Amino acid sequence: MIDIEAAWNFEDLQESERRFRALLGQCESDVESACVLTQLARVHGLQGDFEKARELLEEARARAKGEPSAATIRIHLETGRVLNSSGDPAAARPEFETAFALAEALEEEFLAVDAAHMIAIVETPENAIAWNERALQLASSAADPKARKWKASLHNNLGWTYHDLGDFEKALFHFQGGLQERLASGTPTTVRIAKWCVGRCLRSLGKLEEALTVQMSLAEDPASAEDGFVSEEIAECLYALNRTEESRSHF
Repeated sequence: MIDIEAAWNFEDLQESERRFRALLGQCESDVESACVLTQLARVHGLQGDFEKARELLEEARARAKGEPSAATIRIHLETGRVLNSSGDPAAARPEFETAFALAEALEEEFLAVDAAHMIAIVETPENAIAWNERALQLASSAADPKARKWKASLHNNLGWTYHDLGDFEKALFHFQGGLQERLASGTPTTVRIAKWCVGRCLRSLGKLEEALTVQMSLAEDPASAEDGFVSEEIAECLYALNRTEESRSHF
């Protein structure tokens, strides 16, 4: 059985494409090859090549033959993502809803969480909270370890939704939850991002010294040394603390 998720490297889309094309040669059924084609479509969608993405999804549909399967779920998911990324979230929503219903019916936990989180993305902030909470509940109770790995992203999404709504306490709760998940199973890059989010939220809460400590610790990491987002946050914290001259070089 091919492992779709293991082939992804979101930091290197060209490498992801090479892996998926290699997987196509290993598929033992039309359903498996349709699943891989949906991921190639996603690669092209992430690169903004929506025409090629749609072409690959049509090929996936032909192989999936409309039968309820993981491939059918993924076709609806990736069709929705292409529609959303190309500027039509209203058309994307029914695709995500269909994917979610199919995933629940087929007990595809990973894909059910994915679909729920995509519905949240095309929803209003208030409704997005409900869908992200639903996705987080599904991920937390899932038997599939891949589904449980969604928790970090969902905490992050909820954190930013609450932050945008001005509820910084709830935002911090979720950013800290996301950081714990990243520390348990993330990459150095995702851990740094999660720490940055915690620091950013601390600044919104007016906890400037704590926020500055977080960002300064990131700046000491060689991997973050040239990170403009970290520098900007250090500058904002220093400026808010009336340390104007110190903030200049960071700005």
